[in-house]
Amino acid sequence: MFDLFKTLFLTYSKTDSVRLKIRFRNSTILRPLEVSLSNLDNVHISNNVFIHEGLVLRLLGDCQLFVGEDTYLGPCSHISGTQGTIIIGKKVMIADYVYISTAYHKYEDVTKPVKDQGYEPKGNVIIGDGCWIGAGSYIMPGVKVGKNSVIGANSVVTNDIPPNSVAAGSPARIIRQYSPTEKRWLNR
Repeated sequence: MFDLFKTLFLTYSKTDSVRLKIRFRNSTILRPLEVSLSNLDNVHISNNVFIHEGLVLRLLGDCQLFVGEDTYLGPCSHISGTQGTIIIGKKVMIADYVYISTAYHKYEDVTKPVKDQGYEPKGNVIIGDGCWIGAGSYIMPGVKVGKNSVIGANSVVTNDIPPNSVAAGSPARIIRQYSPTEKRWLNR
């Protein structure tokens, strides 16, 4: 098991790795697959965060990442952005192979390959406290997942999900929601 210092020391200078280890106290990142950061200060990880092996983390430009305490990111998760902010709240569970991004690839110019057209930022991504994001899900740019919501496995979240909801599908739609007035879950 690699601790954060060993992981980042392979990629960044000893000074930056030590600075990150102090800031990410009590958090663990296991053997990331790729870490591409344009600014180490754009990554904010709270206490007791566990990031499983295989993480792909690409934060370019001024994109920032905030991960709340007691959060778990499963194996082979992919987090990327070129601008904006990705906020993952406290006590969030993110399963295996989840993709989170703040930008799309541009494709409008048919005279150029998509690869050569760059990215188009589409907005911040916010995952509220206490959420559970199922395996293989995609959280698309500009989406907010409300507090204590569940996203079913292999879902593609293209629109905001209100708090205390269960959403699934491609595109994800709300299939259950908690009613505070009736104090129970209602199917939709």
